[in-house]
Amino acid sequence: MTKNSMTRVHNRKTVNLRKNLLCVMAVSAASLLSSSALANTETISVPQIVNETTLQDVGKNLASYNEFFFTELGAIWVDGVQLDLSNVKLTGNHVRLQVGGPDFPYQNATAISSGGSLTVGSITATGTNIIHVIGTTNRDSTLTVEGDINASNLDVWIDGKNTNTNTKISVEGNFTETEDSKISAQYNGILEVKGGLTVNISDKGSFYIANSKNVPISLKVGKDFTFSNHITKKNNFDPNDLFFDASIGTAAAEIDGDFILQGANDAPTTYFQIANSKGAGVKAANIQVIGSDNNTTSLLFSRSSIVNVGSGNGVIELRPDGNDSKVQLFIGESDYKAKSILASEMKMNQSEGSDGIFVFLNNNVQDLKQSFVFVPKITGHGHIENLGGYNVLRSAESTYTGKTVVTDGTLILAAPTGAGQSNIEVNTEAGNTAKGLYLQFQSDAGPIENKISGDGVIRVAGEVSVKSSDISDYHGEWDVLGKLKTVDGSFTTSSQWGTGNVNIEPQGSVVVTNNSDSSLFVFDNTLSGSGTLLVNFSGSENGTDLYTPTFKIQQGTISGFTGMVELAGEKNKKVVYILDSDELSTSGIRVSDNSVLSVGRDDSSKETFTLGTLDIAGGELNIGDIQTGSPTSYKTIRITKKLNADGEGTVRIDTSAGFINAVPATESELQTLPLMEQDDGLQKTSMMLVNAKGAEIIGSAGGLSLVDQNGKVLSNSLTSQIIQNGVHVANAGYDWKLTTNGPEEEASGLYLNYGLTQVELLGQDDSALILYATPGQQANSLANDLSAKVVGNGDLKISAVGETVSLSNPENTYTGGTFVTSDSTLKLGADSALGATEEVNLAERAILNLNDHSQEIEN
Repeated sequence: MTKNSMTRVHNRKTVNLRKNLLCVMAVSAASLLSSSALANTETISVPQIVNETTLQDVGKNLASYNEFFFTELGAIWVDGVQLDLSNVKLTGNHVRLQVGGPDFPYQNATAISSGGSLTVGSITATGTNIIHVIGTTNRDSTLTVEGDINASNLDVWIDGKNTNTNTKISVEGNFTETEDSKISAQYNGILEVKGGLTVNISDKGSFYIANSKNVPISLKVGKDFTFSNHITKKNNFDPNDLFFDASIGTAAAEIDGDFILQGANDAPTTYFQIANSKGAGVKAANIQVIGSDNNTTSLLFSRSSIVNVGSGNGVIELRPDGNDSKVQLFIGESDYKAKSILASEMKMNQSEGSDGIFVFLNNNVQDLKQSFVFVPKITGHGHIENLGGYNVLRSAESTYTGKTVVTDGTLILAAPTGAGQSNIEVNTEAGNTAKGLYLQFQSDAGPIENKISGDGVIRVAGEVSVKSSDISDYHGEWDVLGKLKTVDGSFTTSSQWGTGNVNIEPQGSVVVTNNSDSSLFVFDNTLSGSGTLLVNFSGSENGTDLYTPTFKIQQGTISGFTGMVELAGEKNKKVVYILDSDELSTSGIRVSDNSVLSVGRDDSSKETFTLGTLDIAGGELNIGDIQTGSPTSYKTIRITKKLNADGEGTVRIDTSAGFINAVPATESELQTLPLMEQDDGLQKTSMMLVNAKGAEIIGSAGGLSLVDQNGKVLSNSLTSQIIQNGVHVANAGYDWKLTTNGPEEEASGLYLNYGLTQVELLGQDDSALILYATPGQQANSLANDLSAKVVGNGDLKISAVGETVSLSNPENTYTGGTFVTSDSTLKLGADSALGATEEVNLAERAILNLNDHSQEIEN
């Protein structure tokens, strides 16, 4: 049987119950009232029918009294007329009222016109009492109570199924129901209580507001709405079910005061459900869920519920008030998408002797963009558990203690304090990155300081900082899409993050910091992915012991990693990494500021070390021993993917083994080559330091400095004049340098060479130095690239009809103009390759290709 059909069965049973009540024959107007009158109080012992025929007689007679006492057979039916008994109190143990409807079950009577309106002063009833307000097409059916309703065992049925108009009970005062009472307002039915509404019922009672169609608000309460029920079927409580005995479903409600769910002493279960909200959902000034002795009190925000607490300024309070008292809040469920809860705070007021506070999050979505966002800050002490789907704890002001558990689905923290000060347990399936804890913080949000444990998965987006002392008990996987970093830096192994795998996605990065005095940090988590592992901490302070590492990757942990390991120390405190194996053959190293990559160890017999990628970006590459006449350095690096040599940095070589520092060529020998080939060096002086044959090579090493084992620039310079059309237009400087080409014509690695290192521009306008392209070269040919440093205040002209000339030294400083002639292309091979040029002048059809680099023009 479907849940919709259950609704129909529930209603049918209610109707049958009503029809089984005693029906009597119609009576004449003269016998409507009993003869036992007591001082303007009259007893109604037989059904009263007020319609167009009887209104003048019966209606006038009824209105002449101040109080009616209903006996077992008494009843009033208003059919199609307006009856004003606003001065009359209704009392008794069998109060039965009906407004509208097609028939009257207590008299076997049929409606003449149906609809109608009844106004009474107040209702105080015990025993078995019934109020029916039944809508009819295009006819209003309303009951107005000018005072209070106080009733036990009162069955209220507001049925707007057959109407598009107003089917309503309006209570000007307070409305209190107890014991086996039932309230049902369905379809277009409206219950309006301008005072407070109190429903305190047994397991035989019910409260059900649902299925609103054409009315914006189905339940209106002017003050507090307090609800309590005494349910004994504890084992049958399923938070994913629908509850027709305690719910507001497929309707909107507006409570000007607080909604209070009060547990019942020694009743196993008390609950209330808000489900399938319509319109603006359910509004209340505040929400209180209060437990009691030996009771579990549960509030359910189910099936796309919309809950508005004080227009975002109200408080949801959970308070287990009693011994062995438990309070539960269920948000969402396994088969439906959660919608919205608007409040300023959720207080979990744990009390001594209680069984605790539990908040369960569930949301049937498979997409992070459809996450349920819990906005209020959370305070107090309790247990919050993610049962499924994507759910967000957004507040940056939460302070609660206790536990936050991820059992299934994904729990997203949008701030470091999203889970307050609670201990977080990630108990989702190991290795399943579709589930677990998701940390998504802003860059300046600060560290997360919760203790974290479990074997599931933590995903990192945005910028997340963690303290090693808080995560040492976590044994699951890290999946890093953003930036993950440590902030305390007081440990020497990465296992302080836990023992699980660290997977870095393509755009992600993990930052390792270490501010301790320890000389060595060992990364011993298994590393995978294709992002960046950034090593940024204090190391060897003297900066001279280049073979004592401050950072090491444990062998066997990085074979599945294809990203970059970036070394970046602090000022005067270098990060030193020894490349002594082929562990990084599928990944790479970026050598950034204040870092050293040393190739091998002095005492190692291994001569060639394989890297996927090498990027020299401000740091130092320590090659070690070289010897004059040898085609390679003693220890070399083999690059399989990419060599990036377009930035600045330093290459250190040890010349103590027999390097002869002499000018290896005459000025005339150097000048036999075109100017842009002179900076590629002389074949007879070439020595390979890094072998990158077959790999992608970026840049020409023009920005790399060359130093010896003592850090002194390796130099034996030679200066020559550049004469152009008989005019001295520039000076050429030659020295030892680094190039990306060796004996071959094109780039194939990193080489020690002797060649053109600097061009000083002197002439301007017609006396400017002209760089002519060698025709027929490949697009990235070194023959048409100038890697030498360009300085001076003269101008530079590019003449390359149908060809491309590139400048690739990031340390260029010339200040003159840059002129590109017609049909020529000038390409940047590095950032700031045009130095401080005052202008760039492009002739007709000339092109300036920035080539993904940046350049500032002074004027």
